[in-house]
Amino acid sequence: CRERADLDDETLQSAGFERPEHGVDAFYRPVGCRACSYTGYRGRVALHEVMTLSEDLEQQVVGRSRGRELRDIALAQGMVPLRDDGWAKVVAGITTIDEVLRVTA
Repeated sequence: CRERADLDDETLQSAGFERPEHGVDAFYRPVGCRACSYTGYRGRVALHEVMTLSEDLEQQVVGRSRGRELRDIALAQGMVPLRDDGWAKVVAGITTIDEVLRVTA
């Protein structure tokens, strides 16, 4: 249900992604067949953004910090944003950049 596709640097930059330096043989785009009802996708894959509530974050929540401040702390503590998780799945050949952009818009 997929075929190899090239992603130009302009497309990647406009989406906010950087081309991996190594380890990526190809990107893919959906094609479609009878098995996937001609959508190019079959099954489901979740994108995850999990924020572990550390003591520091808990104190900020209790102190009624703004969402942006909470997000910045969580990112500093290793949280992977939803779109970045999607990008990792694009690089792994699990999904397409178009699908990640669609569901994270």
